[in-house]
Order: sequence, then structure tokens, then C-alpha cells
Amino acid sequence: MAKKKQSGGNAAAQTPATGNSSYQFLWAPALVALIAFILYFPASGNSFLDWDDQMYVTENPMLLLKDKPGAPSVWTTPIALNYHPLTMKTIEWDAARGGMKKNGTFEPGPFISTNILLHTLNSVLVFFLAWLLTGRNMFASLFSGLLFAVHPMHVESVAWISERKDVLYTFFFLLSLLTWLHFSQARKPGWYAASLLLFILACLSKAMAVSLVPVLFLLDWWNGRSLRTTGVWLEKLPFISVAVLFGLMAMDVQAGGNFHGWLSNVEGAKNAIASAFTLTQRAQFAGYGMMQYLIRFFAPFGLSPFYPYPEQSLQGGGLPASFAAYSSVFLAVAGVAVWSMKRSILGLWSFLFYFFTVILVSQIISVGMVVMADRYTYVPYIGLGIGLSYGIWQLSSRSAGARTAAWAGMTLFCLFLTIRTVSQRGVWKDTETLWTAALEQYPGDGQLLTNLGNYYGQMNNLDKAAYYFEEALKQGDKTAKVYEGLGNLYSKGRRDVFGSHQARSAGRQLLL
Repeated sequence: MAKKKQSGGNAAAQTPATGNSSYQFLWAPALVALIAFILYFPASGNSFLDWDDQMYVTENPMLLLKDKPGAPSVWTTPIALNYHPLTMKTIEWDAARGGMKKNGTFEPGPFISTNILLHTLNSVLVFFLAWLLTGRNMFASLFSGLLFAVHPMHVESVAWISERKDVLYTFFFLLSLLTWLHFSQARKPGWYAASLLLFILACLSKAMAVSLVPVLFLLDWWNGRSLRTTGVWLEKLPFISVAVLFGLMAMDVQAGGNFHGWLSNVEGAKNAIASAFTLTQRAQFAGYGMMQYLIRFFAPFGLSPFYPYPEQSLQGGGLPASFAAYSSVFLAVAGVAVWSMKRSILGLWSFLFYFFTVILVSQIISVGMVVMADRYTYVPYIGLGIGLSYGIWQLSSRSAGARTAAWAGMTLFCLFLTIRTVSQRGVWKDTETLWTAALEQYPGDGQLLTNLGNYYGQMNNLDKAAYYFEEALKQGDKTAKVYEGLGNLYSKGRRDVFGSHQARSAGRQLLL
């Protein structure tokens, strides 16, 4: 490959280090860690959420029946349609170190604190990944780490206890990449074995870790290795085999299976695969989501803990024109990334890192009831962050003034992201703030109205509960959760909840 095209890859590795004599460079990862920890420390006072936290912690028989006969095994039991035993093992440890009270209830603090610690470590590992990839370039490494540490799209993965799997698998994912880079340079079997072992640990934390395989090829490409050689593919075969195994297991579990009898199902597990959409619609969901994530990398506004499918698509109708439009724009962005190869591989490498690590959760296979989710960007934004940081450094190399402007501009961008993160962090404080914030973005969504009705019913605020259930019915939400909620209100003495036509219809359904 021509040297001109390697200016983002192998040639980049020859860039002189800036301000890194002896151990002086350690101030930068220490700064990244300090900022990440301080930014998220207030979240350690958050509450459990009525969204998967019951399955992971508060009502989890693994914790409540631990060391008792009949307790489910961490190693054979999926939780919330995911097989991630290592994630559940760390949650067990949190319960043992203070998360579980003597009366059998739980304190959320220890669980959230572990998430914060893992995110802090991940931010430092992103620094070192950029450090190795960019030839120890301080600017690119520092801002790659900071962008990861402070981006508001990552709040969901850190502040939500149930997303332990995100921060944990990313920890092993990054360590596997770092050890692979050492193997690529030293060619020592120990580094190879370490990378493979860390990859397996990542897969045991979350099946999304299988996306590491194409990223390994990207690292080889970055370092100037030809992807056409047999050796490059043969050394990836163990990684590919592990990825296939965990991928098949994830697909089976998501469909409600037990992987040929090896796993045991937990109460409440059900098929999460939405089969009502055509292939064309799923492709538009993917293009829409991946373009939205790209936009939110630079302009993280309109964030929500819940992004529902368009109502008409759930009713068998077509999609809004915006889905096709965003999909077309995403294809155009991909074309620009390919075109940029004429100057440097950096743009395409960064785009492909993003693409390969987000494509599996892009809703081509529709899972759950959301068209996109902030947590899906936790790893994909690493590639974008490295590409942006190192690209700005390269563009500013012509003059000292340009370098000063680059430092100032990236510092201001990180400050902007930090402010947005502080705001987004409050969304995940408790169940009320969570669903209220989502409802502000999607004011007519029946699921969100029902969720708030259930929350207020549990808090014994019957007036608010009745209001939100009534609103959910007006929006056409006739799910079991609405009927159950109305029935609970009726049993608590709120006989007037069946006063409206919609409520009376719901009451008749409930009695039937």
C-alpha cells in the first residue's frame, strides 16, 4: 500500500511522541481517569430503576437465594434474554460487599459504583489504545480518552445498573485489543493467548463483544499488514470460532431458547424478536439509527432513555419518510469515508470501526421495543473519537497557531459534552425522572404513559397513576400492563378509573 494512504495507519505510528519523556506522559491518563470519576461520582447516589434492575438485582433469585438449595446458577442462567455469566458474577460480588442488606433488600450504591469504576478504567484504556495507534501522540490520545469519558451518550451504560454488561465487556474488549497490538509487534505467543483469553471474558460479559473480530483486522490494516495473506486469517480462526459460538448462543437466547438444553430459562423470559417488520423496514431502521448516532456524536441533543418504533410501523403501516432520508444520508457518509482513502486511511478506518461495532445492534434484526438506544454507542464511539482527535491533529500540523486552535477547540468540545452529561446524568436518578424525561421526548407514547402509571401506582399516588393509565388508553395502548395497572387501582378503591369509555372497555377486558 502506498505510503500516502498509510498516513492514518502505519505511517502514523512513526509520529514523534509529544511531551512523553520518561513517565511524564502519565499525567494525561491520570487526568482522564480523574475527570471520568468526578463526572460520574454523583450517580452513585441513584436509585434502582423499574426497568430490568428487578431482573438483575432486586428480584433476582441468584442473589436472593444465593447459597440456598434451588438457587439458579450464574453460569447456566440467562438474565433479561442475555447470557452474560461474568456480568452476573460481578453483580453477585457487589451484593456481597454491601449491596445486600441483612433484611434481604439491596442498596444501589455499590452496584453503580462498580459501573463508575469500570467506566473510569475504560476511559484510560481508550487513551492507551490511541497512544499505541497514533505513535504516542499526546493530543490524539488525551482527547480520545476524554471524548469517551465525558460523552453524554455513555450515561446510560454507566448510570444504569442493568448495563453493567456494557462497561464490563468493554473493559475486556479494550484489553484484548491492547494485547493484540503488543502481539502484532512482538509476535510472542503469550500476548496472543492473553488477547484470546480477554476476548472470551468479554463475550462472557456481553455477546456484543463478538464485534472484536473485525476490529482485529482493522488494527492489522492500520499497522500496514496485508489482509490478503493467509497468516492474517489463520491467526484469527480461534477468535472467529469463539465469536460464532457466542453469536449462535445469543441468537438462541434472544429467541427464548436454552441453547440445546445447556442453559436454563428464568421466569419472565420471552421472545424479544419483533417479526412484524419487512426486510426493507429493518434496513431503514438500521440506516436511521446509525446516522442518528453519528449526528449525536457531535450534537448530543434530544437524548432519551427510550426511542420507540414509529407507531404506524407497529400497526403494520409504512415508515415516516425521514427513515429513508436518514438511511440515504448514511450511505452518502459511507461513500465519503471510502473516497477519503485517496488521502489517508484514517477516515475509512474510523468509520469502519464504528460500523462493525454498531451494526449488530442496528435493528436489522429487530429486538425489543426501541429503534435505537444510547448504550449502543459505548464502543462504536471509540473509533470515531480516535479518528476525530488524530484527524484534527494532522490538519493542524501546518502552524503553531493551528495547533493552539486545535487544543482550544477540542477542549471546548469536551467541556460542552461534559455539561450535557451532567444534565443527562440526572435523567437516570430514579424511575420517575427516567420515564418523565422519555415522555418529554415522546409525549404520546403509550408505553411510557403506562410505565409512569405503574410507577405512581407503586408509590401509592393513585391520582397520578389513574391519569397516566387513562392517557395510555387514549393513545390506544391496550397491553396487559395497562389492564393490570387499572385492576390494581380498582382493588385499591379507585372505582372511578372505569369512568371513561376507554377505561370501561379495559375493565371488560380485565374481567374476561
